[in-house]
Amino acid sequence: MTHPVRKGLIFLSLFFTALTLSAQDGSYSPYSYYKFGDETAKIGVENIGMGHLFFYYDSIHFNPMMPSAAAGLKWVNYAAAFSFEYYRLRSADGTGRAGEFLVPYITLGIPLGKRVGIGFGFKPYSTSAYLTLKETENEKIAKTGEGGMNSVFVNGGVRLTSRLHAGVRFTYYFGNKIARFIHYKNDVLAVSRQVDDAFMTGTGWTFSLDYRQPLGDGMYMLTGLIWRPAARIESQNLSTLEISDNSYGGERIVETRTLREDTVSLTLPSLFSAGIGAGKPKKWFAGAEFQTENWAAYSNDFFTSPFATYRRSVTVKAGGFWLPDFRSHVKYYKRITYKAGGYWKKGELVIDNQPIDEFGISFGLSLPMNYYFSNTNIGLEYVRRGKAGVRTTEENIFKITIGLSFNDQWFVKRKIR
Repeated sequence: MTHPVRKGLIFLSLFFTALTLSAQDGSYSPYSYYKFGDETAKIGVENIGMGHLFFYYDSIHFNPMMPSAAAGLKWVNYAAAFSFEYYRLRSADGTGRAGEFLVPYITLGIPLGKRVGIGFGFKPYSTSAYLTLKETENEKIAKTGEGGMNSVFVNGGVRLTSRLHAGVRFTYYFGNKIARFIHYKNDVLAVSRQVDDAFMTGTGWTFSLDYRQPLGDGMYMLTGLIWRPAARIESQNLSTLEISDNSYGGERIVETRTLREDTVSLTLPSLFSAGIGAGKPKKWFAGAEFQTENWAAYSNDFFTSPFATYRRSVTVKAGGFWLPDFRSHVKYYKRITYKAGGYWKKGELVIDNQPIDEFGISFGLSLPMNYYFSNTNIGLEYVRRGKAGVRTTEENIFKITIGLSFNDQWFVKRKIR
């Protein structure tokens, strides 16, 4: 079996296995109760190490967030990743620690000639998994959550001129999000449990343009624009109340009551991103990006709190990479691509008049393999979000993401001499 067929079958096996997952519990943030959950990284590991720059791309990696970048692919690219996140949480009620694994994405990008490229893949859009416990002398109140929203997408890019690319992405969203509120009083044998369950589906589009301008001496300037219009997500909601009796040493449900059952339409907010940078192919790149999402248009009275409001978010990013010498065959470390970046985010969530802002720094390595231009990408991140308070939590998050990127040639005519 040829290399492309064998790796293609592996990719399809991973892809359809991922589709069987309703959601992944990849976050321990109490903030994942809000919105659609805690959003995962929108791009691949190779961009995470550069401060999560959306607009940067090259000819060997498929960039799922930048549809126009598919037109710049020169090699078929299979990519998959897994990550581990470690949380240190601090609030007025105490501290906590937790860790979780996540599969961030599985993608396939294919160049179709010199002017067109396509790609598709699977990735979680958001995850929700948390546990908070408030305990007094007379009662205990626990809040737990799980689930999130996944996405399956198809990208298409076209080369309009030698320097200008345009692209479009279609995304299908689906998932299930659950929140539980458990109330237990020490002098009462009954336990009340409210379960809020939402099944979400919807579709959306993303458009992008990128322009590459030569600067002389082998250098170039890259600019990119991304626009995701607001999308509609249908949410089928079911809220039930269970009363349990623990009088005989075991839990027995004595009453179940439906509190709410309906379907509502939610807004996945619009996103706009603009980036600019300069670099030298196979040597270095440095860039910056501005991103905003209109979360002020979002509301959901099913997963809500009287202390929470939403606003437009703003994110500023900067990052880049350096490759010492990609031709070196003796010193392997010179063929490693070294990356670094950071970002600051004016958060969309405000709780008890306290904005939940975010700051992150990242580092990355791209380790070349021997087969074509395949490589292993490693991303390391530190994220600080929120501040400790009565209703807010300070999160210190440490992440490591490892991605495998394989390249191959398809549709190459056999030459017989």
